[in-house]
Amino acid sequence: MSDNIKINLNDFPEFQDNSLEAEEAFIAGDFFRKTKEFRDAVSKYTEAIELGYKDPMVYGYRAICNGILKDYKSAFSDIDIALSKLSESDNEQKALLLEVRSRLYFTTDDKDNFLRDLEKSCELYPTEALGKLGKYYYQIGEFGKSIKPLQAMFIGFDNKETYAFLLSRSYIKLNDKELALKYAEIAKKGGYDKSKYLFEVIDKMK
Repeated sequence: MSDNIKINLNDFPEFQDNSLEAEEAFIAGDFFRKTKEFRDAVSKYTEAIELGYKDPMVYGYRAICNGILKDYKSAFSDIDIALSKLSESDNEQKALLLEVRSRLYFTTDDKDNFLRDLEKSCELYPTEALGKLGKYYYQIGEFGKSIKPLQAMFIGFDNKETYAFLLSRSYIKLNDKELALKYAEIAKKGGYDKSKYLFEVIDKMK
């Protein structure tokens, strides 16, 4: 992919604090990241940083690319820098960075820090990280802890039948037949393929 990407900053009036060159490098980095040309993206984000790009998320986006490239040391370092530069009110961006770092910890088999960052991310700004947290608790057998994040995903996001299925399975494990049946029926109504299994198990519950 050629580096000769021309950007008209008149199309981006929100970019006012950086030099033309820094903006061009950052936007090119975003382009390469979205087209999955991660080495080129890292190169352009690095160029933007060297040119004084001020938004701390440039480090976060470079961290995402370095993580995909398995340069975990650089990815962790970039997230630490981004977090240190964000203001106290930037909860959405902090949550994104913590969720990204949690994935890096999971990939590097650090389950304690994975869970810590994922929980912090959900506390700062509820996103689809809640679903990952609920599923993780379910997978490790912490069914009581899985309920709250799964319910939040069920209420606030799409794919309700998927979260209804997981909630029903969690309530089965907790021996709550009434709620297990409630969510099994929702999963069935949503067309979830495996919902038939739920009713077979619930029928055997006391």
